[in-house]
Amino acid sequence: MNNCIFDEIYKKVPKDQKERLRGFVVHIHKYVMIAGVDWEYISCGRGAEALVLLPGGARFGETWFRLIMALENEYRIISPTYPPATKMAELVDGIAHILESEDIEQAHLLRTSFGGWLAQCFIRKCPEKVDRLILSNTSGPDAISAKLVKDDAPAFRASAREALKTLYPQAQVHTFYNAGHTPGYIRTEEYVSIVRNFLQEK
Repeated sequence: MNNCIFDEIYKKVPKDQKERLRGFVVHIHKYVMIAGVDWEYISCGRGAEALVLLPGGARFGETWFRLIMALENEYRIISPTYPPATKMAELVDGIAHILESEDIEQAHLLRTSFGGWLAQCFIRKCPEKVDRLILSNTSGPDAISAKLVKDDAPAFRASAREALKTLYPQAQVHTFYNAGHTPGYIRTEEYVSIVRNFLQEK
């Protein structure tokens, strides 16, 4: 994207945010056909370990751009954009195919919201492909909330959050206070620090 087009598209975005995004748009996007469906994903980073970032309902891999820029010097990163799909199994198979096409045998998985449901389906079908799993701002697949996020209201009811903890009793839990449904954007430094520390634990 040339600078004139970029500046026009993002002319109403605050300057500091626009410059961070300008530094991100140079990242490589790859394309692959899986079961007759076109998939697009970001592939970057230079670490020995792979980190797959699954977006939420926005569906675009670019939504992770802050985390990608913070961790790409430490991890090989894959961040897909979801194509139209009618079944979760189609997305699970697509993620598995992308890992195979990138010669990634095992990866850490970080997912938020809708991506958390996808991640839980993925780890049940392909447990051997997952090293560490991070579920962020999500619930168990059976506890989808009908309420949209508004102000600081949680997207998932307390009962759904507790059910998720029960589902994974050995999991570490970190609460981001007053960060709503998107702590990765609102509390970026804290979020990155928590993710980094967890992935580096032996």
